[in-house]
Amino acid sequence: MSFADSPSLELERQPRSEYAVALVALAIASIIPWLLPFTAGASGVFTMFAATLVASCSWWAGLIGERRRIVRAIWESDGSWWLIDTKGIRWAAVLAAETRVLPSMIWLHWRSIRGTRQMLLRRRGMPEVTGRRLAARLRLENAPAGKFDGSKESSAAGRSP
Repeated sequence: MSFADSPSLELERQPRSEYAVALVALAIASIIPWLLPFTAGASGVFTMFAATLVASCSWWAGLIGERRRIVRAIWESDGSWWLIDTKGIRWAAVLAAETRVLPSMIWLHWRSIRGTRQMLLRRRGMPEVTGRRLAARLRLENAPAGKFDGSKESSAAGRSP
């Protein structure tokens, strides 16, 4: 969708948010095996396995490490996305359906020729105007044409009694 009247949005990575998510997931994965009815040895093995799995997934998602991390995302007014990694390489991407807009954060997910990439943005960590513009544009982008009204009357209007 084109947003010709809107300026392009530049989103900077928020490393503390991403590290926090990875750390909480790692803590949960490390604690859960000790809450299950296993011996100490088995719990230790499961803890190592779960921690390794969570750390690997966090790295693959770009939450930790440098190789797969995005430092900046640019949403042009024509609707195109540009991602920039830690080496300054810029490439085009398409916003994926897995993107989520929550009250306190926005989880962006893209698909491109370089694979899938993600960015977690806390609303408190970005300028208020940027957060509002991003959330509004994401809602407009994902709204089915002509079905954004949300009222029951508009969906039932086309049916005959």
